[in-house]
Amino acid sequence: MIKKTLKIFLLFFFSFFISFTQSTSQDAPTPITSNQITGIIKPRPASDDRPVRYFYVLESDQGDLFVNVETENFDGDIDLFVASNLKPLAKITIYSANTKVETGRVVYFRKPERVLLRIEGKTPNDLPASFSIKFAGSFVPVSSKVDSNEGKTSENKLEQATPTKIEDKKQEVEEEKINSASVENKSKPSETSVESEKPKKSERGNKESSFAQMQLVIVFKDGQTLEKSMEDVSSFQIDEQKLVIKTKDGKRQVISTASVLGVSIQKREK
Repeated sequence: MIKKTLKIFLLFFFSFFISFTQSTSQDAPTPITSNQITGIIKPRPASDDRPVRYFYVLESDQGDLFVNVETENFDGDIDLFVASNLKPLAKITIYSANTKVETGRVVYFRKPERVLLRIEGKTPNDLPASFSIKFAGSFVPVSSKVDSNEGKTSENKLEQATPTKIEDKKQEVEEEKINSASVENKSKPSETSVESEKPKKSERGNKESSFAQMQLVIVFKDGQTLEKSMEDVSSFQIDEQKLVIKTKDGKRQVISTASVLGVSIQKREK
């Protein structure tokens, strides 16, 4: 009886803690103090189809910022903006599936920036949605209190999405998939595409790319591993049946997800 009561108390406390640390205000985003954040989106009543919005703030040094996202039962968008002027940096559109969805982005910064992260979405059913976001590369945790006036102007207010926008985006993406399939005869799921948003070499000067320090690691169920330098990878895509890796030399490798135990981006050991 005591153990059961303790479990209920811990579950209640954990739910309260998550909801408390997730800011729903753009003017007072939650500071990200570690390289990973997690959260839960509770289902709304059937008559309320509005998406939930959470705001976070983080720092990025000069170089490549790696963002790895894993969601479950989540429909919506994850956006990155420059906090000072709300300039869009990256958008990740995610649709729920029968399994966990994993995707990511790489964003290059020419100089240190403060970044606003917006999570906007909902659960498609009566079960809660969850998200987990990991940062690497030029990521810098926020060590000081966020200035509540930063980016707080009427012109720079982010647009509040209506419930129908998520459905409209889903229809647009589906139409794009049909058009691309007629040309290339293959699917390109946007929710699992990882693209490297990097400038030309001339913009980097003589500084070494942080991609040289990162690698894509694929662990198979038979214990074998496949490692590829992120400096050589142009993109990789994952869906429920296959994992497709494209390298900068034009080669394309297709791996069945049935044989894969896990996929991650790690810092290469020296």
